[in-house]
Amino acid sequence: MKILRLGLLIVLLIFTLAACASTAGQYDAARCYEVTPEQIQAINTGILSVQPDNYVDFGWWVKSTEVANTYMVAMIVHGPQVAQNIGPALWAVSGEPNAPGQILSVSGNALKFSPYPDASQVDSKITSTTDGVQEAIWCAQQMKSP
Repeated sequence: MKILRLGLLIVLLIFTLAACASTAGQYDAARCYEVTPEQIQAINTGILSVQPDNYVDFGWWVKSTEVANTYMVAMIVHGPQVAQNIGPALWAVSGEPNAPGQILSVSGNALKFSPYPDASQVDSKITSTTDGVQEAIWCAQQMKSP
């Protein structure tokens, strides 16, 4: 009976470790790129128009494989009325990293702190499940700023 319990515990442990390994490895750090000064400036233009004391200064982008010429950009918004642990805001930015085009708000924090339209309400229907969104958030949470 003790051997059977031990065997069951080992099997349970193996399944638990396998589940953790698959979650930990589901995103690829090779897809994470530091935001460009142009991306920061473009997003800050909108943020400053909503609240002049708020800003972004660093983050990560991931190129979406689902939406052509679109980069998912995750950055932490800073400011006197911004809680310190709010997590990254996420925008979808068209164009190129050094030449941003249209900016759309993907996350609630992006909608709250910037004037950019809700990405889920436009033709491309970018949501939290669109490729690059969760990856960019993961990059912002896991990677360290310089």
